[in-house]
Amino acid sequence: MFDHCLDGIMPGRPTELEEVWTKRDVVRPDGEGTDPCSAAAKRGKLTDDGDARFLLRRRGLEPVTYRGKVQLRSRKGKALGSERFRMKKGKDKAQTTVDLDADAPRRVVAVVRTKGARGEPVRKRLRLRG
Repeated sequence: MFDHCLDGIMPGRPTELEEVWTKRDVVRPDGEGTDPCSAAAKRGKLTDDGDARFLLRRRGLEPVTYRGKVQLRSRKGKALGSERFRMKKGKDKAQTTVDLDADAPRRVVAVVRTKGARGEPVRKRLRLRG
């Protein structure tokens, strides 16, 4: 049900549903957690000119257009660069390229903020391949 972006679930077993929410980090009314219907970075690759290309995947089954921003940070939290993305309606993936400095680390944290998503951005630790 989460993958279909449903809200307002009345469970017969609320304790079990809470366990599933916790395991999948589903956003709560207080804003904690991530939206199961957003986008996430799946893979990063260094290009020949030193930039980083990222593959983004749709989270959930809702076939709507996603827009947002990918922000790269070092593992210590230093901002390395950002770029906007657009995932067309019905498409399961998109790519975006982030300009990086020559001395950027190969291990990064990709923070994906999907416009209109509820909750926190989706964070993923990635190692850039080149």
